Amino acid sequence: MTTHLPGISEYQKPGLRSLKGTYRRVACKVTTTMGCPPLPIAKKVLMFLWYMGNQNCFREISDKFNVSSSSAHRTILQVLTIMSTLCCAFVSWPKGCEKRVSATSFQRTCGL
Repeated sequence: MTTHLPGISEYQKPGLRSLKGTYRRVACKVTTTMGCPPLPIAKKVLMFLWYMGNQNCFREISDKFNVSSSSAHRTILQVLTIMSTLCCAFVSWPKGCEKRVSATSFQRTCGL
């Protein structure tokens, strides 16, 4: 699936290495859940990802995305609500021996 990512490059920064992949997955889920929004889905998803990946207040986010503070707040809450219902698609907890393998790997990496 080749999706044009409008304006995504201006929001990328070091440390957000999986932004494009995350953006595509979240945009797909949000598009099917939110219907026809006044703001483009791309902008809503990018605002949400920016909020989750940074420590900006709603005023700063609203300035960055050229929306009102209330729109930024409402949009982020909408996407957060959707994501909380879809968390099982994005978060998976290790099972059985995966826990031991993960713990052992962590201990080796940290030198414990």
